[in-house]
Amino acid sequence: MDSMVAAPDSGPPGHDAPRTVRGFRWKDDIHIREIAVASVRQAAYCRLWPAASDAMPTHRRLSVILSLDVVGFTRMLRADEQGTLRAMGWIRRELGEPLLARHRGKPIKIMGDGALIEFESVHEAAVWAMEFQRAVALVDKRNAVGQPIVSRIAIVLADLIVAGEERYGEGLNFGVRLQEIAPPGGVVVSEAAWFTLRGDMRARFRDGGEFQVKNIEEPVRGYVWTPDQDPPPRTSLAPSADEPPADE
Repeated sequence: MDSMVAAPDSGPPGHDAPRTVRGFRWKDDIHIREIAVASVRQAAYCRLWPAASDAMPTHRRLSVILSLDVVGFTRMLRADEQGTLRAMGWIRRELGEPLLARHRGKPIKIMGDGALIEFESVHEAAVWAMEFQRAVALVDKRNAVGQPIVSRIAIVLADLIVAGEERYGEGLNFGVRLQEIAPPGGVVVSEAAWFTLRGDMRARFRDGGEFQVKNIEEPVRGYVWTPDQDPPPRTSLAPSADEPPADE
């Protein structure tokens, strides 16, 4: 810290002597302290969050990415913040996490209103998405003003850069953009991901046609699944109906 602030220059008696910090002359000691503190914080930040290329080796990998987003999350928070967060927390704990363990899904980013999840195969991602959406619809969790928790899901193949636990690449953005065109409570799968599914699973997704996706020049084709077009499974992960409501 002392090396960052030069000794005050001499000046006429009765006047504040200007100081020189990194080539700039200041008369206010507060400015000097602010610059010094900011420099120390920046150095600490760089130590805590080093550039991926400097901190660890990286490699590329073809991954299956699932993007999930809650429909109308901001509107629901304005109507009932605590009830909405309580309902979403219950769904994550009781439905999402047990299903992820069953289908070997790994969250790579959790947001307030959604998530990015990596799977080992498109099949596992698709089964997780369908079981999750059906279970959420069955329990019908709502906030105190009666708004249900409904989400959109997209599944894509993504060529990603892997750096430890971090993932980078345009494929993540593509998953988020494709998810925006999914029907509420449903799932959309990119064309490349759809082709990797087995024939029986592939038939459960209908051709939704081509879509214009934000920030992507060419139209993309999506294959859509909704609970009403598919018979329910014989077993369900959804808890019993006597669970307490979300706002209790």
